[in-house]
Amino acid sequence: MYLYKTTKKTPGDLLLQAGAINGEQLKAALVEHERNRGSLGEILIQKGFITEEKYLGILEERLKIPRVSLYKHHIAPDTFRLIPLALAQKYNVVPLRKEGDKLTLATADPFNIVALDDISILTGCSVIPVLAAQSEITEVIYHYAALKLKGSGDYPEEKDGRAFPGVNVADNHPEKIVEDVLEDAPVVQMVNYLLNHAVSRDASDIHLEPGEKGLRVRLRIDGMLSDFTTYPGDIMLLIISRLKIMAGLDIAERRRPQDGNIQLVLDKKLVNIRISTLPTIYGEKMVLRLLSPDKIIMPIETLGFNIENQKRYLKFLGNAYGMILISGPTGCGKSTTLYSTLHYLNNPAKNIVTVEDPVEYRLDGINQVQINNKIGVTFAGALRTILRQDPNIIMVGEIRDAETAEVATRAALTGHLVFSTLHTNDAPSAVTRLLDMGVENFLLTSSLVGVVAQRLIRINCNKCREEYLPPEEELAFYRDAGGSDIVPVFTRGRGCEDCGYSGFKGRTAIHEVMPVDAEMRRLIMVSSDTEEIRYHAVARGMQTILQDGVHRAAEGVTTLKEVMRVACTNF
Repeated sequence: MYLYKTTKKTPGDLLLQAGAINGEQLKAALVEHERNRGSLGEILIQKGFITEEKYLGILEERLKIPRVSLYKHHIAPDTFRLIPLALAQKYNVVPLRKEGDKLTLATADPFNIVALDDISILTGCSVIPVLAAQSEITEVIYHYAALKLKGSGDYPEEKDGRAFPGVNVADNHPEKIVEDVLEDAPVVQMVNYLLNHAVSRDASDIHLEPGEKGLRVRLRIDGMLSDFTTYPGDIMLLIISRLKIMAGLDIAERRRPQDGNIQLVLDKKLVNIRISTLPTIYGEKMVLRLLSPDKIIMPIETLGFNIENQKRYLKFLGNAYGMILISGPTGCGKSTTLYSTLHYLNNPAKNIVTVEDPVEYRLDGINQVQINNKIGVTFAGALRTILRQDPNIIMVGEIRDAETAEVATRAALTGHLVFSTLHTNDAPSAVTRLLDMGVENFLLTSSLVGVVAQRLIRINCNKCREEYLPPEEELAFYRDAGGSDIVPVFTRGRGCEDCGYSGFKGRTAIHEVMPVDAEMRRLIMVSSDTEEIRYHAVARGMQTILQDGVHRAAEGVTTLKEVMRVACTNF
């Protein structure tokens, strides 16, 4: 049986009542439907009489059947095996989860009573239908077809024992794979599903790693890598080649690294995908960096600064000239802070020029320069040219060498506000790092306005957050890091479907903001070490990254264990 509020009304009746289609359109669709050319809803969508989004919305409202996004679900292989693959394709359905004798089934056509009855009899479960887009259902089916699940039946469009017809990749020669094969539905749907799933889960990176057993796929979500799936070796080359064609790369070149770029609208958002390939002993490893405008340009007040740190940072930005540094390891959100700052400062009265490698996001009203070492466009060289372009504000993507450091420092001394990043563990280390690079003490004391160091911590999931008492080890850490004697109410995520059972959803930054005052300039002049500079900065009110993280845990934003993982070097 199926658990579903029955109705004698057809989808045509519901759409007419909602005013979504007219009688003539319904008659035209019914003619096609009587010829057994698909469901009525599918025909109405194909003819352009109604959009899929609006169609599903009306069904959800009138039938009281919830709608789901399949991209946000990672369906367990055992669940998908409940229905033979051939049957899933025939009825266009996807089993989502099984709880006891109840099976939740995603469908684009809840009026197909025959399909619901057949699946109920086959599985011995009561079927609970939920609505999903036809395109999502198709992509999920092809994804599981590629996995060649044992006992799952025939594969879509299977010919000659292969799920991908007409392609022999056993010889591993990509130049023999013609482009029209890579536009074939199975590989297109699989790649689409992978990208859509990653964006829906807010992944920042997709790792495609070839190995003996096939193509391992991992997603980096909230800074942590986790396994997504493993595709078999006989279609590994198709997936890699499909992505290379989308990025405009050479599919026949597998011996050298390549870089490319894709712009797509995924999950109703414009996403820029930066692709990097790397030859390995088992084939090409590929990493896709997913960049979304709403994640890289944010209001200053949403960057994670606490009230005091935000005041200090905004004071930095009020300077007409000088150098402001953002420090931290790779992947700590430095680019987001820089882009958001430039967006905050951007106005027609200012000439803002950046030099980056690579340009991660294009900003309106800002002149951005892409580094190209092959033709001699280096950070230092581009920076010298920029100084002749009458800039007010300059952003240098990263200070990597002594030459760039010196030119950036001198630019800050000649009436320009200079922003850049530096790879150091904390704010005081940025000073000693520049001195070690060979920047003269007197230049640094006259140019440096302040340093911001940051890390990213995961945020407790709001949907499953609960109070808890941390173990004594974590409480001791809390007290040692400057926490109050009175133990606050700590919270953590229990783990739910919304957060992928991790207990965390999203990330925010923790900071230390170090202004350069007269006493610190004196310390820089005498080449004081990092500890002396840190001691002075803390004495003048600087909150360390560790202290900021501990306070966030006390506020219930994250857990003490997460702060220990991110900010405590001896944990």
